[in-house]
Amino acid sequence: SRSKGAPLSDDWYLRIARCTSKPFHFTTAWKMVKKMEERYFHLSIVNMEDQIKRMILFPAAWPTRSTGKGPKTSSTNSILDNLVFVMNCMMEKEKSATGGIGLIANMTEFKMTNFTVSYWHKLMTTLQGRRSPARVELFLIVNPPAWFKSNIWLIMKPMLSDEFRKNVHMISFHGMKNHLQNGYEMYLPDDIHGGRVDTLEMVKGFVEIRKRIESSRILTG
Repeated sequence: SRSKGAPLSDDWYLRIARCTSKPFHFTTAWKMVKKMEERYFHLSIVNMEDQIKRMILFPAAWPTRSTGKGPKTSSTNSILDNLVFVMNCMMEKEKSATGGIGLIANMTEFKMTNFTVSYWHKLMTTLQGRRSPARVELFLIVNPPAWFKSNIWLIMKPMLSDEFRKNVHMISFHGMKNHLQNGYEMYLPDDIHGGRVDTLEMVKGFVEIRKRIESSRILTG
C-alpha cells in the first residue's frame, strides 16, 4: 500500500479524480490510493511486454475495449498487473476515463482449475476501481461454461456492488451485438468468435505503440 513516497504525476492525479467517484470525493479517492500496490504506479511496457505477449489480456483495436482469456499458467499478480496496466493505457484518454471503458472476457478456454476465490475477489475489486483507479462501464463474460453460471457466479455476485453488477453481462458470442456498436467484429481479435483482426498483429501493434509513447515521455520528461 502507499502511505508516503514521491508525489504522483499530474496524469495520475487526474485519473484518480476522474475514476474514483462521481462527484469526486477526497476520502474515497484516498482510501483507494492507500490500497494500491506500489508497483501499480510504475507499470510500463518495459516490465509488462512479456506478459502482454502471452495474449491473455490486451486492448482490442477499439480503444475503449479490451479482451481477455483464461489465466492459463500466469500467476495472480501477473494477471492483475496485466489488467491494471491495460486499463491505465485505455484511460489515458479523457473520454475513456470519464465515460468509462469496457472489457470482454472470452471464457471459451476457461477451466474450473483457473478459479480460486482469492483470484476472483482481487479481479472483481480491481475492475470496480478499489485497487486502482478504473471506470469499467461494461464487462461482458462471453461464452461462460455451465459450471461457471451455476456455481462460480453465485460466489462472484456478492463481490460486486449493485451499481457495478448492472454493467456485467453473461452472454453467448452472438449476444455481443446487443452491447457493442455495429461493425464491432472489425475491431476484435480473431481468437474470439467473429473477430477479424489478427490477434498476434494486434498485440505486436499495441506493444510498439506503447514503446513509442513511453519513450517520448522519457525524452520530454
